[in-house]
Amino acid sequence: MSQEIVFKGRKPSRALIMRSIGVYLEHGINDFDLTWGENWIELQYHSGTWIGTGWIRDIGGSDIADELNTLRRQAIAEHKQLLNLYNS
Repeated sequence: MSQEIVFKGRKPSRALIMRSIGVYLEHGINDFDLTWGENWIELQYHSGTWIGTGWIRDIGGSDIADELNTLRRQAIAEHKQLLNLYNS
C-alpha cells in the first residue's frame, strides 16, 4: 500500500518533496503517491531501484527516483568504506 502525500496551496519545491519523502523513508515506507491539485508523482522502490512517474509542474517523478537511487548508491559506498576501515 502506498503512502499518499498531498500538497496544498503553493507548488511544493523539490526540497519539500524530498523532505516529505524522507520522513516516511525513516519509517520503512517505500511506495509514494504525491499530489498537488491534479498534478501527481508516483514513486516505488522495487528490487533495489527507485522508479518514478508523473510530474508536479517541472519536477519529474523519474528525476526524483534518479536522485534517490544516487543517494542510495552513495550511502552503500560510504557504508562499505566504514566496514573496510573497521576490518583493517
